[in-house]
Amino acid sequence: MDLKTFMMTIKRFSSHIVMKLLVMPMALLLFGVTYGSRLGKVNVLGTFILLIFVVLSQFLEHYFYLQQTKKGTINWQSAYPIIALNVLLILLMFPLTNAIFSILALTYFVSILLVYGFFKLRGTLYFIVIQVFLKGLVLTVLSVFMQINFISYELIFATVPILCLLLFYFSEIEKLEVKQYRALHASLSSLNLLSLLGWLGTLSSPIALMRLVLNNYFMLLLWGIAGAIMLKVMLDNKKKTQFAKQKNFMATIFSCVILIYCFI
Repeated sequence: MDLKTFMMTIKRFSSHIVMKLLVMPMALLLFGVTYGSRLGKVNVLGTFILLIFVVLSQFLEHYFYLQQTKKGTINWQSAYPIIALNVLLILLMFPLTNAIFSILALTYFVSILLVYGFFKLRGTLYFIVIQVFLKGLVLTVLSVFMQINFISYELIFATVPILCLLLFYFSEIEKLEVKQYRALHASLSSLNLLSLLGWLGTLSSPIALMRLVLNNYFMLLLWGIAGAIMLKVMLDNKKKTQFAKQKNFMATIFSCVILIYCFI
């Protein structure tokens, strides 16, 4: 295999739907697991069940999105098996943690149903805010809670770069939606501003929180490269036409940046 073929294979794989449906949920939990493992023993069984729960939730979100964009309504009967399975997973996780964890997990899952199925917030700024909160804060807290059964203020501050990264990610996704469907409530100028704020926050917050020290040149280089790739994505989104592949590629970028942040 020559270099050109290898690069084409990497590009094709990074734009595959598996990046959005499987790799991204794993990345969302990765920081919490690594953070919790520094303070206690990893709960392997509980983390595995939590991963299945998050992956199924991601599949459900994708199903709701396809139903709304293609049919304008949701066929709930097809979603009932996943909903029932996720409720069962929450019950299975209860003995491994406590009631607070189960309430948070249930809140996360019910919020997905409300956002897509009842309030139909997709395409609004409210959707971005809720997604940043759920996937940046709630999922991180759940993955840490699964390991050590308590939450500190330090953890909340440590999630700031993830929240900023998610703000960037969902703003860029919604920009693609505006270009593809031109019927969303969020204006392109608002999305551009949120994306810029997310990019700036992602780059600067690890340094401001003193998680990334300036004399660690290797990690600074990696973080700078991640920021440059994010900037390129932000500028190139104006030209994209293969929307589905670009959304999957965005999930790949998100997962890679999270991976770097886990080791800062």
